[in-house]
Amino acid sequence: STDLRKELSLFRNCYEIVFVPVISVASTVLLKFWHYLL
Repeated sequence: STDLRKELSLFRNCYEIVFVPVISVASTVLLKFWHYLL
């Protein structure tokens, strides 16, 4: 079960490392496009 826990924490780290920047960049781009459209 320790291996499963390791994989889970690794997945969580990758999720945080990849997902957070993607969300911030996407929100920034959306805001810029929104202001551009308005």
